[in-house]
Amino acid sequence: MSKHTLVVDDSHVIRRITSSLLCAFDFEPSEADSPAAALTACATRMPALVILDWLMPANDKHAMDSLECLQSLRRLPGGNEPVVLYCMTEHDPKEFDRAIRAGADDVIIKPYDRDMLHRKLIATGLL
Repeated sequence: MSKHTLVVDDSHVIRRITSSLLCAFDFEPSEADSPAAALTACATRMPALVILDWLMPANDKHAMDSLECLQSLRRLPGGNEPVVLYCMTEHDPKEFDRAIRAGADDVIIKPYDRDMLHRKLIATGLL
């Protein structure tokens, strides 16, 4: 049985590539292009896995960035259930720590490939 997954990234290309990789592991990916869209999707159908891009800054006074999205996700009913992989482009231990404190289960560094994603899915208990 496939597991529902939400890929959150402002890049359409990254969302499509990640979704394709997840399908290879029998996950059922859906996509969101912003933190706000991700929260709406999670409130509608809580996924087993969220892959959340770290660099999606708030673009107006009402929007939220990725860390705020993660914290808000964890406050939703059932929001502690999904595994959250926080997707970063640089290896910065301070940012890793911020992500974990905000509620991420693990961090994955871009660019990642099928093998790296596979290892993260195993490490988080999803495979």
